[in-house]
Amino acid sequence: MKRALLLAMIFIASLSAANAADASGSWHVTGSIGDNPIDTTCKLTEKDGALTGSCTRKADGKAVDAVGTAKDQKIEWHYNSEYNGDPITVTYSGTLGKDGTISGTIVVDPYNATGEFTATKK
Repeated sequence: MKRALLLAMIFIASLSAANAADASGSWHVTGSIGDNPIDTTCKLTEKDGALTGSCTRKADGKAVDAVGTAKDQKIEWHYNSEYNGDPITVTYSGTLGKDGTISGTIVVDPYNATGEFTATKK
């Protein structure tokens, strides 16, 4: 009986691990906010559902620190930057699809500007 219970627990744990998002890696992020195109590379590391890393904009090569979370197929990260000298926070919220891409929305605060993005693993 104990062996059957142990095997059932291992099976359930393996299903959970197989269904969890793998957000670690280098991601090419494209999209737009209004008429402004987004072309960024984010290098993320996931540990126990927490994301850390950096994002580099193609336009100016500037790298910024990024943090976020990954749970199941939901992935979210953000970083602080500047726009016309004003501080902003850029937040990406998406879902990892069966095709291995992350798709979702971008929000830029404090402007409350929104857009959409797709990220593909490099």
